[in-house]
Amino acid sequence: GVPLGSPLLPAIAGDNEKGYFELEPVMRLHDRLLSAFGATPMDLSSLPAGWENDPAAVRAREEAGSVVDELFTDVPLWALKDPRLCHLLPLWLPVLAERGVEPRVVLSLRSPWEVVRSLAKRGVPFPLAAATWLAHVESAERWTRGMKRTVVTYEDLLARGIRDLDRVGADLGISWPYRPDGERPRIEAFLDTSLRSHRGVSPPPEAGRSLAGAFASLHEALRRCAEGPDAAARIDAAAEWCHRLLADLGWQEAGPEPEETAFRIEWLPADVPDRMPCGRPSEVLASWRNVGRHVLPARNLSLSYHWYEATEPERLVELDGLRTPVTRPLPPGAREELLANVRAPSVPGTYRLKLDLVRE
Repeated sequence: GVPLGSPLLPAIAGDNEKGYFELEPVMRLHDRLLSAFGATPMDLSSLPAGWENDPAAVRAREEAGSVVDELFTDVPLWALKDPRLCHLLPLWLPVLAERGVEPRVVLSLRSPWEVVRSLAKRGVPFPLAAATWLAHVESAERWTRGMKRTVVTYEDLLARGIRDLDRVGADLGISWPYRPDGERPRIEAFLDTSLRSHRGVSPPPEAGRSLAGAFASLHEALRRCAEGPDAAARIDAAAEWCHRLLADLGWQEAGPEPEETAFRIEWLPADVPDRMPCGRPSEVLASWRNVGRHVLPARNLSLSYHWYEATEPERLVELDGLRTPVTRPLPPGAREELLANVRAPSVPGTYRLKLDLVRE
């Protein structure tokens, strides 16, 4: 019964069939902010210290305030969900404070190895996947220390359902708009365990016993983050242990690859008109997949093209045509589509179009 605003991201069959419950304007806002720094949630190396004072963050904060004002003014209880809040909460805290909104936090935990397996399916290598889980949970815990908060684990929510909702309400001191007991049939129908993927995943062999133990220790410490004055010290010690072991795997020390080898894409069939008017733009639907080992940043990246005469051997007619900006980062294994403007050569003839990505 807690409003999440609208429009929400649509559900995707075969992925999140029940929906993502993420507010689309907030997701786009976060995308633009991260792109401004050349950063993504899986590669935050470009998110500089003090980023929240950068002009890009100031603009994003104003936009965030507009979202809150438009959707949640005079709404006594509302919620916001986006995994990037783990890192971008400093953007929102001043927005909420200016409007007299008190944040109450639900930290959602899932087994690190289920997360690593999920990322591995998208082509993310093991050290980066493990570091991604660590960075998200550590940042979320640090930014919310001192706030009224509670922890929900994926396993407990599926197993306990209404009892977990009752506990969350008590921990946060809130009254749900609808009593969970009264919504039992809907809640139990929604918590469909058959949709759960990566159930009970064990640590992969490359984790080794030490890293598996360190991650288990941090996961347990996070589950108990509200228990007693020593909770923060336990979390910090476990997180430091995880960082040290990941560094031993070499993921931090690996030097940057040349861009020519660090990023690789596979072009997929494009929707190109057979005939185009000379010297005028036409729309071409381009599609590609990230087959490299790293997130492909969107910063300064555009889709462009070259024209060749359709002869043997080919003869270049035009190098680097119109640019269409790429607007979002692309994780390993993910696919992107972009509707681009392509201007045909001015002289009638038969030509071959070759698409290309350009980083200015």
